[in-house]
Amino acid sequence: MITAQQIRIIIHGNVQVYNTAPEHAAAFPYTQDELLGEVTRQKPEISFNTTRTDANGRKLPDGIEIRFGSARPTEATRKILRDHKFQFSERQTMWYAKDNALSRALAEKWANEEVEIDTTQYIKQHFWARIRSEKEYNQLRDYTEFFVKSEPPKNFNTKKALELTAIVNNLISGGILYFKKFFNKPVEEDEIQENDTSPPDGSIIADRLQVLADGMQKSIDEKFNSATSRQRPTHRRNRIVEGLEAEGRILRDTQKVLYALANAHRSGNISKFPLLENIRTKSQVGMLNLLERAIRGDWRENWAQETFVNRIEEFNRIGIDTFADWGTAEEQKQVLLKDSLSVNYQEEENVQRTRELERQVWGRDIPGFFPTPRPLVERMITIGELQANHYILDPSAGKGDILDVVRDKFNGEGLSYYAVEINKDLTAILRDKGYGVKESDFLQLKPASPLFDRILMNPPFENGKDADHVIHALTFLKPGGRLVAIVGEGLFFRKFKKEKSFRELLRTKNAYVSEPIEEAFRNAFNSTGVRVRLIAINEDGSPFYLHSADWQRPGIDAQDDDSMEQINTLELEAQAELELLRMRVESERRKRQRGISGVPVYEEKLRYLRQRALALRDKQEVSDFN
Repeated sequence: MITAQQIRIIIHGNVQVYNTAPEHAAAFPYTQDELLGEVTRQKPEISFNTTRTDANGRKLPDGIEIRFGSARPTEATRKILRDHKFQFSERQTMWYAKDNALSRALAEKWANEEVEIDTTQYIKQHFWARIRSEKEYNQLRDYTEFFVKSEPPKNFNTKKALELTAIVNNLISGGILYFKKFFNKPVEEDEIQENDTSPPDGSIIADRLQVLADGMQKSIDEKFNSATSRQRPTHRRNRIVEGLEAEGRILRDTQKVLYALANAHRSGNISKFPLLENIRTKSQVGMLNLLERAIRGDWRENWAQETFVNRIEEFNRIGIDTFADWGTAEEQKQVLLKDSLSVNYQEEENVQRTRELERQVWGRDIPGFFPTPRPLVERMITIGELQANHYILDPSAGKGDILDVVRDKFNGEGLSYYAVEINKDLTAILRDKGYGVKESDFLQLKPASPLFDRILMNPPFENGKDADHVIHALTFLKPGGRLVAIVGEGLFFRKFKKEKSFRELLRTKNAYVSEPIEEAFRNAFNSTGVRVRLIAINEDGSPFYLHSADWQRPGIDAQDDDSMEQINTLELEAQAELELLRMRVESERRKRQRGISGVPVYEEKLRYLRQRALALRDKQEVSDFN
């Protein structure tokens, strides 16, 4: 039990709590020496309304109204009111209930006694709170204001209006349904009063706007660099990242305006933008930006006009009185941004536009499009030994992953970057990134000036195209240049002529060949389980300082007599089979009495081929043709 020695409460002007026993301190919602405002007691104003009617003039039940003037009942007083079924009217600033036994008992009791009130002056403010469950939605009043976070945003003044146009459960589960939640903010003594006509200090306003803009950076970074954006792309993850980045763009647009306004106030140029000089908060900038978003997003016709009407009081506070004024304010904002927009902001916008283009190509069936993972590129750079002022070519550039890593590592060292890409959409991404790009099939190009010091490439693997691309790329190297490529493991064990020639080229050029790399693209932009190797070839054929893996398999490329005889046997088999097929056709024609005119028969040649094949069969045990 708390004794007089443990706590003293003074109710005079402000309320102050002190000398609190430690075991009871946590029970108070305020700390010692914290001012709560003036709590006192007074008689409420009670009236009985017997003339209530609806819109059609029909008589409504009598009611009881309780008012406290400019004061506000304390929480204890409000609880008593709610227990007796009184509700608060924001519009009429009164508590009301139907006239019944419960409400009349309270009215008669309070008619002769004072109740506890708080005379602190409050500003009623609100924020949009997300509705997290159907239960929470059902607890809201019918006349709650709702906001659906969509493009364009949608506002509803009642539950009925919302339920007529949307499935509420879907909005809740999608996390896009919000309601307007009010709270009372005490008026601080040092706040600028409405009758304060002294001109505002431009530097103070600039500092405040600057602090607001700086405080947004953490949220912006979280939107654009979320953990999901760093994971392997999937359709679901792409949708999540797209939504986060859309929110980030809205925040960044607000931040840009805040910085621009701060600069204008600090430099004294804000007078050039009369419809912007009264903006002081992030929400006001966000409201101003809605017009640009509506135009850019091609939102529903008349949406902007309806929004202006619904938020007319908020617009009036910053000096925008008509819809035409809003349009003029948007024009002033564009001029302000053009004058103050930094190079960094323009670069950030380019980066975000490129990210959006990359998401659009993800999942499309683009032949041979498997962007190179960063760890592989970093290893290629090490092998390539890039130097300042080198000319770099990626002849199968995709969306530029190899060149991106090179540019990150060698920024400012004078390297020149060139790309070749056959796909139109990927070419657009490369150009957006600032690379010199040729939209063409690389195999159809001929070497021209400039030749290149280094070629880093990840060519398509299907049908041995990686060998074709590497061999063709060697012709684009400068004297003393070097090529580093990712190639499929198939080039090192297939017995076809192309693969054998490629392996012979590696031997002749003293190429570096890495160990097989398993699942190098497993977590890449487009994943695949292919096994690959890194190869490097010097233009002059000089050997590498790196030690190659043991890639040559004994006997796989040996050209001894036995293997050549086996090849000849297989070729003879194929020719004999073709001749047998021709003979079957001739036989069918004879049976149908159509003759064999026009169909040449080379019986001597067939007999010769059979003799050769049978002779080889005895030695090689090839299949019998008969």
